[in-house]
This record gives sequence, C-alpha cells and structure tokens, in this order.
Amino acid sequence: MDQARTSLLGLSGGKDGNFSSCLRGLAQRRQGQLPAPIALVMRDVFLLTGIGIAIGLLAAWGLTRVVRSQLYGIQPNDALTIAAATMGITFVALLAGYLPARRATRVDPMRALRWE
Repeated sequence: MDQARTSLLGLSGGKDGNFSSCLRGLAQRRQGQLPAPIALVMRDVFLLTGIGIAIGLLAAWGLTRVVRSQLYGIQPNDALTIAAATMGITFVALLAGYLPARRATRVDPMRALRWE
C-alpha cells in the first residue's frame, strides 16, 4: 500500500511538472518570446549534427592506421577529402532536418491532433 501511494505521488508530481512546463511554453509563445518552430527544430539538428561530426572526425582520425591499406590514391589524413566529406554530410543532415520542419509548420495543429 505504501508503494502505491509513493507511485501515485511520483506520477502526480511528474504530471504537474509537465503541465506547468507546457503552460510556461504557451505563455512564452503568446508573448512572442519563443522562436519559430523551424528554429526550434533546427537548433536540435545543428546540435546533433555537430556532435555527430565531432565523433566522426575523432573516429576517422583514430582509424587511419586500420584503413590505410584500403585507400587508393589518397592519404588517410587528406584534409581536402575530410573537409569535403564533412561538408557533404553536414549539408545532407541540415536539409534532412529543415524539409520536414518546414512541412510540419504548414499543417493545421487541430487537424494533426484529430489525426492522432
């Protein structure tokens, strides 16, 4: 019985915290303090892309000895090749975040809620 009370108390606290954060977000949205939805999505896309590029560059630098024998015509630490690959991956990742975010802003929120 004591565990049930503790569980209910935890659930109610989580629900209240989520509700208050939603109200705070709604108030900020009405006052124009929050950025546009595309900016919110793109901020996360930039963050995740940056983390992925950093991890990828570190992994590429660390694995140069392993792949040295499989590379023909380029050096493992060729700066131009690494920069081109990094820019290409970054462009694709940002485009993959922007296009769905732009499409989502064109949907009526009430229609999307009814669909679910």
